[in-house]
Amino acid sequence: MATANIQSDAGDDFVTCGVCFNEYHEETKKPKSLPCSHTICLSCLREIFEDGSISCPFCRNVSNYASLELVETLPTNFSALHILKLNKEITKFEFEQCWCFTCGFKAQTDCPASKHDLLTVKPDTVKNLDGFINLRKEFYSIKNEENENLTTTIQKINEIQVYLDLYSKAVKAEEEEIRELQYQNDLLKAETLSKLDSLEIFQQVTRKNSQNGMTEFFLAEVASHNSKNSNTEETLAKMKDEWKKSLEMSKSTLETATAIASEYERRKKMRIAVKIFDENNQPIPTCPLLENGFTLLTEDTSDPLVFRNMASLSHAAFSLMRKKQAACPVDSADFETDEDDDCFQEPEGMIDSILAIVHSPEDSP
Repeated sequence: MATANIQSDAGDDFVTCGVCFNEYHEETKKPKSLPCSHTICLSCLREIFEDGSISCPFCRNVSNYASLELVETLPTNFSALHILKLNKEITKFEFEQCWCFTCGFKAQTDCPASKHDLLTVKPDTVKNLDGFINLRKEFYSIKNEENENLTTTIQKINEIQVYLDLYSKAVKAEEEEIRELQYQNDLLKAETLSKLDSLEIFQQVTRKNSQNGMTEFFLAEVASHNSKNSNTEETLAKMKDEWKKSLEMSKSTLETATAIASEYERRKKMRIAVKIFDENNQPIPTCPLLENGFTLLTEDTSDPLVFRNMASLSHAAFSLMRKKQAACPVDSADFETDEDDDCFQEPEGMIDSILAIVHSPEDSP
């Protein structure tokens, strides 16, 4: 490359102070020209200024100045500063190259004017142009693969979200069902407590085992039904009828509560096993707890999370059985289904077929 070597010895002398041998600088080492035409940096002129005069260190010519402030007003050698700046630009041009991503090769003189995408490439970064091109290809390949990976990841995350939405809806439906069962239980409890409150006096005299108290309670009950417009026989008949109705309602309430409690107790004793099959109807190994089955009554409850999952699975199994029986009534003692029974057909295309097998206590191994 044919360029003027400004960084020769003569060039170095022109851009450096001949006294301190430091490179000129616009701030701290500003070049100042003496009347004898020699150039010295302002920092050195301040040092050699003495008794109102400066003696040139090169030609010994003496110049007189009333103060140091007048020395600072000496003319600046802008030629030295310009050559120093040009020297740096040429050095940068010699040791740096620009690659134009828009053109796909080394930047041309018109690339900056066209606002192309440029990249400065130094020799210690890329040894030659071929190496840089290979590096660019590797960069594009890595970024393309990274982009494909992230795009596919987003697709998989969306697929996961579909399953999570499905499970979330299932859990919400189960919570609604449990809330309804809780409401019915609370209602039954409230009605029963209300009836018990009406018998509070009877309970008190019963606990005291007081014959007089029992008599007083009975007479108060009779008096509450006595009416001026009715005779004794009508009153007695009406009282007996009300007592019998109240007794029948208490029996009905007891039977309802007993049936529900017995059903839940029976469910706790029943063994639930789960089998999972793949899309080819081949069994998938799970864990002994699911394959051998579990009961809520005898199972170890040391792990609360596992026990909660077992309870949730138990509720889901019995809820599904109840809904299936409502749609297709079957013998409650036999939960096996026929392959031709449309009510128990698995959805077509199901990937994971989950079969919850519920055993009675006498069926347990």
